[in-house]
Amino acid sequence: AREREQCALIFDPGKGATARELHIAASLGTPRWSPDGPGLAFVASDVDATRLFLYEVEANVVRAVTPPGLIVQGPCSWSPDSKALLFTGVRCSRREGSRRIVTRDFRVEGQGLIEESDVAIYRLAVPDGAVDRIETGFAVALQPAFSPCGSRILFMGFDEAVAYSVSFLRGAKLCILSLGDGRVSRVVADDWALSGAQWAPDGERLIFAGAYRSPLPVPLIGPWIIDTDRSNLRPLVGEESGSVGLRIHHDMPTWGTQNNIFLIDHTHAYVTVTWRGRARIMRANLAGPATPTVIADGPRACLVMDVDRERDKLLFAASDLHAPWELYVVGTDGANEECVSHLNDEALAAWPRVEVDPLVFRSADGLPVEAWHVRPADTTGPQPTVMFIH
Repeated sequence: AREREQCALIFDPGKGATARELHIAASLGTPRWSPDGPGLAFVASDVDATRLFLYEVEANVVRAVTPPGLIVQGPCSWSPDSKALLFTGVRCSRREGSRRIVTRDFRVEGQGLIEESDVAIYRLAVPDGAVDRIETGFAVALQPAFSPCGSRILFMGFDEAVAYSVSFLRGAKLCILSLGDGRVSRVVADDWALSGAQWAPDGERLIFAGAYRSPLPVPLIGPWIIDTDRSNLRPLVGEESGSVGLRIHHDMPTWGTQNNIFLIDHTHAYVTVTWRGRARIMRANLAGPATPTVIADGPRACLVMDVDRERDKLLFAASDLHAPWELYVVGTDGANEECVSHLNDEALAAWPRVEVDPLVFRSADGLPVEAWHVRPADTTGPQPTVMFIH
């Protein structure tokens, strides 16, 4: 990013090179390819608006496809025929002059009060751009996703505006809306804290991240699979494997990446799991015993990005204490890992070399604590040290 301009890089993983650079004077996020290939939808924010954009690859044209007054929140979902997009939209009422604050409802830091905001699911027709609001029967509706057949929508709904974190939703109802008759069915009970959900390829099962009746202020989220008729609920990765997601502190850039928790192909789920001081990627079966297998690991943080079902390739981002994020491709069996971006090589060449020593100890009340000592590689013996706790 340079000042207010950001650049989206489009890679060809087969060639390991950047195929195209997409520059726009806004903050970019949550890109989604259309199922038929030639369209890339993404959200971009500037000081005036947060809108959904469509990049037409063949024409090399970028255009905004949502009106300025409708704030787009989170990623969109393409219909299987690439003729429609679903997204969460927020419309905020504006008052002139002073106002009296009488409620404590809020959403996330930086957005403020929502007592006069309408948070709903919208459908955008492609390419004509017509936008319509989808009625769900809930005061707040979020995270819509088309079913594989395109006739149903998976979403999370709230009966009333409540305070929630971008990483998990307390009080949310995981629901399915039938576009044919408008009927809404509930999938899981109320006492779950949820963090995201996706359709299985067969359209008859759902994979979601959640915690059941957790007493913790920030629940330890795990991946689960359930049939759409609410039967056969089971975990995909056991608690002994770690906590799903990459969330240690709410100021982390990955705190709100609910859509990088897991990916689905025809037979497996690929899950980002935090385990001690690292974030690994694990693969679990969608049918039969989960039998989770580690795909990408090491003293680093790995975040799932996308899966190529035809070539059995997994795209993920990785970072460690020596380098910022880069993109990697690995086989879905964990073999032949390769770095496909080198965005930071020039800057890293000028950095001093460091050594990282893990420290594991227990607090006064017996709680196990993991820490790291970072020091210049060319030093020995005691060194001036700063203790950083965040």
